[in-house]
Amino acid sequence: MKSDYDVVYTAACNYGLSIKFASRKLLSDRKIILAAVSNNGHSLKYADRNLRKDYEIVLIAVKNYGLALEDADESLKANFEIALEAVKN
Repeated sequence: MKSDYDVVYTAACNYGLSIKFASRKLLSDRKIILAAVSNNGHSLKYADRNLRKDYEIVLIAVKNYGLALEDADESLKANFEIALEAVKN
């Protein structure tokens, strides 16, 4: 059941941190991760490494939870706009 796309997507929309129980395959799904970080930026820590390099995902995550910057890829930690949003939040 943890790999059932609809269940995981719905959970991510309602409680972002619920993705910690999802399969690796679903943790690399951009739509699921966008839903999760939009709901709770802290859920970035469970996203696939490649999605932690995704500018839009990281920006949304830090807007919701500034400390999500810790879980972003190194290449985005020095990005001015992302760092500014993290400091604001």
